[in-house]
Amino acid sequence: MICVCMTMKASSGTKWSALWLVPEGWEWLLLGFLVFRFYDILKPWPIRWIDRHVHGGVGIMLDDLLAGGFAWLTMQLAVWAWAQHWFG
Repeated sequence: MICVCMTMKASSGTKWSALWLVPEGWEWLLLGFLVFRFYDILKPWPIRWIDRHVHGGVGIMLDDLLAGGFAWLTMQLAVWAWAQHWFG
């Protein structure tokens, strides 16, 4: 049961949230993973609040989903900037 929960926890933020609607390619995959990990480790508000106040499996999943949402917004900004030829 722990293995299933940890797999759900890991995939909830990265695979479905941070990488939704981004271009294909290993660079985008790597960037999405790094951005998600940044938010997951840093835990800005409201992620830190959720992490401290919502206990159990729901809190564990919810803080990852919020980190994934932050990562998704960051990735969408990066895609937009890339499309505007700000990078690359």
